[in-house]
Amino acid sequence: MKYVARVEDKMFAIEVQDGKVVVDGQVHAVDLRRIEPLITEERSRREVVASIERMRNAHLTPRSQGLISAIDVKSGLGGLRDIEFLVQGLQLLYAAEAGRRPEGHTLTALGALSEIGRLPAAVVDRLAEDYTFLRRIEHYLQILEDRQTHTLPQDPQELDALSKRMLGVGQDSNAFLATLDTCLTRVRDTYTRYLLEKK
Repeated sequence: MKYVARVEDKMFAIEVQDGKVVVDGQVHAVDLRRIEPLITEERSRREVVASIERMRNAHLTPRSQGLISAIDVKSGLGGLRDIEFLVQGLQLLYAAEAGRRPEGHTLTALGALSEIGRLPAAVVDRLAEDYTFLRRIEHYLQILEDRQTHTLPQDPQELDALSKRMLGVGQDSNAFLATLDTCLTRVRDTYTRYLLEKK
């Protein structure tokens, strides 16, 4: 789970990995109870959104910025990172109000945001479905390519195989691309509405 904290007016990127804390790339063994006040402190919306947007923009790939015509289901607009950054940003905004440490697992965190009334249940259900759909695509791509990849294949036969794997044998790449486009648009719209507060 990644967090952003301010110490003496300096912003730090903090990530908790396997019980250790990584602060701006440096690994530290720290008692998490000592840093919990940093994680759960009240923050201004402007500060959190600006920090999340900086991190989100740093993760955009050239493909997702329209420089290459491949769809990236992880780092592209409306992809997995939009859901993850939305969830992390909302948790940072409302951790103090909720009185608990942010969740590290995206699907669990979505449920927690619904429980505290920060995301409607219908939005949470849809985001969970979209997140699972995008993860399934990502996993299939990595099996297909036998490497870390997040972009759809350019080869029509490979795209057709992916389409059938995701939607069923009776489906084709046109149906798959339309379903994926709807998903990516919906995720990006949700990110924009609930984190950036733009309609």
